[in-house]
Amino acid sequence: STRRDGQVDDAATWHGRARRIAVQLGEPAVRAHADVGVAGWQLARGLLQEAARTAAGAIEVCSEIGDLRGLSQGIPIWADALRLQGRSSEALRLLHEQLPVMREGEIPTYYVRLLLANAWIEIDLGRLGRAQENVDELGATLSKGEHLDLRLQADLVWGRILAASSNHAEAIARLREVEERARAAGLPNLSETARALMAEATWNLGDQKNALLGF
Repeated sequence: STRRDGQVDDAATWHGRARRIAVQLGEPAVRAHADVGVAGWQLARGLLQEAARTAAGAIEVCSEIGDLRGLSQGIPIWADALRLQGRSSEALRLLHEQLPVMREGEIPTYYVRLLLANAWIEIDLGRLGRAQENVDELGATLSKGEHLDLRLQADLVWGRILAASSNHAEAIARLREVEERARAAGLPNLSETARALMAEATWNLGDQKNALLGF
């Protein structure tokens, strides 16, 4: 909760406490979930190699014990850390292996988290059609009115697809809605990401002054 609120240092304190308790308990599953939290704040701090390493250890444990919840939380962090290091192919291999497993599961959000991670990689690789397929499937998976954070993340992806397709005006309109809804919901990490993507699209429309203000 504190990490989503942009309080990364506070999040680090809580995750560190969770990890210490988990080590004392000696339960691999508990330690794995604590490590997923640690990997999340490491990613938020830009510690990409550390985040990937921490998440990979948690994923290994969750795979061994069949913990789908842990996998659904750990794999996207690991995939994002790899994507930001330019190691997209490596991330896609695991995502494509786990997506069918999550699709057959009983909890849609597990599947959606992996779809989002996959979509961002497809955008980076310039495969916008595949990214759009991920977003379309995500919309069909979640029930309307549920999981605002995941829906806003999907709209972020959609806005990025529009911008990458040179539909900058449409991208700005969609991203502005994400920025406003995320800010109202107390999700500054999403609202500021939307603002940055809006600024990029504004720049590409030739409005450098407002783009710089957005950045």
